[in-house]
Amino acid sequence: MTPPPPRDPIHLPTSPHASAPSRSTRYCSSCPKLCRYACPVADSTQNERFTPWGKQTEWERVQTGRAPLDPERARTFYACADCRGSRTACHHEIEVAKDLFQARETAVRFGVIDPAPDALQRFLKTGNIWGRSRPLSPSPHPEPSPAWTLFPGCEFDCEPGGEWLASWKRVAGQLDIGWNRLSDESISCGGYPLLALGYGDAFRSHQQRIRQALSGCERLLVACPACRPIVQDLAAPDCQVRSPFELLQPRLPSSICGQEQTTITYHDPCHLGRGAGIYDSPRELIRSLFGETSLIELYEHGEESRCCGGGGALPATFPRTAHHLLQVRKDQVRDTGASILATACPTCRRRFSHGSSGLPALDLVELVDRALNSS
Repeated sequence: MTPPPPRDPIHLPTSPHASAPSRSTRYCSSCPKLCRYACPVADSTQNERFTPWGKQTEWERVQTGRAPLDPERARTFYACADCRGSRTACHHEIEVAKDLFQARETAVRFGVIDPAPDALQRFLKTGNIWGRSRPLSPSPHPEPSPAWTLFPGCEFDCEPGGEWLASWKRVAGQLDIGWNRLSDESISCGGYPLLALGYGDAFRSHQQRIRQALSGCERLLVACPACRPIVQDLAAPDCQVRSPFELLQPRLPSSICGQEQTTITYHDPCHLGRGAGIYDSPRELIRSLFGETSLIELYEHGEESRCCGGGGALPATFPRTAHHLLQVRKDQVRDTGASILATACPTCRRRFSHGSSGLPALDLVELVDRALNSS
């Protein structure tokens, strides 16, 4: 994260963009840190300033003019993985990241900080933060009408080798799932990285492109849990939005269950679990594939699942902290003794796949592909 050259600190009340602190910011800054234990960044850094209380207090002080908006304070707003862990521990169910994303955008807008300029340029040029060209898309499965429109997200859409898309094509064909792609195939990302980094203008411009591309879409499959609520808000009110794996279990042949004897542990993605409340269906799918005793739960799972450090732009802004969160979670994975790690988030899958995780990390679609085509 590169701060700009030194400049006079900004006091927001002197600006027409000043705003009163939100209810959630006021509540958090007045709280005696009751959710501190639930924040993985605070736990990893052991820094009181990086607790939900500390970050919200800094933002409240900036908004009320009691502290300047300077690069050091702006950096504090990025010490969050957007995992929603503190919301679970909060009586008021406050989502701290919403306020911090507003703080980040304010800091970027005033030129106080530019967290990832290279990533922004790559996104503006290619439509994804990786700067990758999309490989040739697999042809859609001949569909009944109306088909499901697949929005895989940039992690899967621009993945070198296209493993996930190849798995999806095989599974959708075998289970007779009709699908197609967006009319504008240049769109591969819902824009969450822009939102998390604080590039608000670029995010809203990208939203307009997505809204136009979704015109007429009746059924939508979004594979990235972080981008799913963004895309859902831009779709028509009556548009059905699902994760791809949610279509698979009802279509599985009864003969498949238990054909392969293995053990699976499942990592709950923060945005799918605490974000969307989806906990049971991934586990039901795993048991349908490999039997009732195949699933070995992680020590922290479900609503209390441990974040692997991939959200909130944390790897770009606090890479050492993000790496530590991943290593803690990998240790928990190894402790299960399972043979396969399953998840339902492209970012989580990529992070667990890098380095020495000790076992393969598969998306649920890939897990179904393995079960259907193992013989």
